[in-house]
Amino acid sequence: MNKILLHFTDFPQTSALILGALSALSFAPLYFLPAIFISIWGLLHLLDNVQTPRKMFERLYVFGFGFFTAGLYWIGLSFRTIDMGWVGVPAVLGLSAGLALFFVINGLFILSFSPRSIERRIAFAVGFALCEWLRGHILTGLPWNLVGSIWGAYTWPYLNDIGLSILQISAWIGIYGLSFITMLAVVLITGTYRLCRIIALAGITACVLVGGMRLVRTPTELLPVNLRLIQPSLDQRLKWLPSSFERNIELQLGLSSLEAERPLRVIIWPEAAITTFLSESLELREILSSIAPKDGYVITGTPLREDGKIFTTLSVINENGEIPYHYKKAHLVPFGEYVPFRDLLPIHKITPGAVDFTKGAGLRTLSIPSIPPFSPLICYEALFPGEVVDSTARAKRPEWLLNITNDAWYGLSAGPYQHLALVRIRAIEEGLPLVRVANNGVSAVVDPCGRVLHKLGLDDIGFIDFELPKALPATPYSRVKEGFFWLLLAMAFTGAVVLRRKRRG
Repeated sequence: MNKILLHFTDFPQTSALILGALSALSFAPLYFLPAIFISIWGLLHLLDNVQTPRKMFERLYVFGFGFFTAGLYWIGLSFRTIDMGWVGVPAVLGLSAGLALFFVINGLFILSFSPRSIERRIAFAVGFALCEWLRGHILTGLPWNLVGSIWGAYTWPYLNDIGLSILQISAWIGIYGLSFITMLAVVLITGTYRLCRIIALAGITACVLVGGMRLVRTPTELLPVNLRLIQPSLDQRLKWLPSSFERNIELQLGLSSLEAERPLRVIIWPEAAITTFLSESLELREILSSIAPKDGYVITGTPLREDGKIFTTLSVINENGEIPYHYKKAHLVPFGEYVPFRDLLPIHKITPGAVDFTKGAGLRTLSIPSIPPFSPLICYEALFPGEVVDSTARAKRPEWLLNITNDAWYGLSAGPYQHLALVRIRAIEEGLPLVRVANNGVSAVVDPCGRVLHKLGLDDIGFIDFELPKALPATPYSRVKEGFFWLLLAMAFTGAVVLRRKRRG
């Protein structure tokens, strides 16, 4: 062990880069949990042996660069679908270089604490969690691969039960709070104080027991509302070509028209399943109305043109070919759907078309006759904790979350699995079932405790008929949002300061 530590300090920058990349293995789809313990243990050792604040910040930055490069590599694959694969590598490196600055901020929290001390490790966990929150909010935010999501190991038979139990804690403190508790446990377990390890293991055990009790007490209940989600797995390279339009529509119509065991209420297509302006095509609306269930609807993603502006929308079509309801996406993807600082950056967005999309007015609850009210979320709108339900005073609480998306941009990579892992936690936080309909994986039906009831994997072409899970009462997190998170951080940092004063005294 000492020899390993010695090599770390001999090559600190290289070691920090490797450790940062290693930590990415703890996220979906691998969920290799030892990776986060090894990487944080190594990073703290590098920081404990630093001589100047500048070197500390450098090592934190390099670690963050490795963390994001390995965790977000799949973003570069999206450029291959627009024949600009050469842009992928510099795009990922540039994004990682910017996001790594959040790790540098953490250095401010530990700068005044003694190396190898308990209080420094506590301060590190506080700073890490705060930086995750900042990353989720600054410049539209990118709350991707938050550390708390490493417990979502639904692909591991035994770890799934333990991880799902721990995820239940987010119903009280949210994913940011769970990230703090996770990182606090990691830094204490990898420390040299036996009592701290015992406390950390006891804390994890308590989370498993409390979360497990919640799961036992809240079995999945189903409503007599039958839905069908469609996953056509349309090739992203061909999807927007006029020559592919008819074939793509026929494929989705064919999946929608297959006989169901029970009468359906709604058929749901994914984001941008229709690549033309549905509201301007009477013929296409008539075709969709022909597959709409009796007294039911077809819900699909489609662009919308109004007053010279283009919107990404979720549209609801009834059996008469009308569109009585639609939702305009409010949280757009930078560079994907619009170019920030367009006056300064002479480039085009990644998605087809030269005109930027316009953001909608904000979250809303769609109350449609014959089905429970729902909160529509398009693509990565479902990533943002505490921002998936209209919380205005007059808004009615929805009974389920509907997330339509298109992850075909990223091919067979970790991206779609990480996306599901993150949006799955929104169901637990809000106490609401989640229906996720993706063009190409991973489509899923998740109950309000985060149980994955049904799913379709990458490249699967098919449909899922299911009964809608019943919502739970509003969770503590849905009421106070990050309130408990800030309280935890304040208490922990205060404790670290008190320990430092006692040590100096």
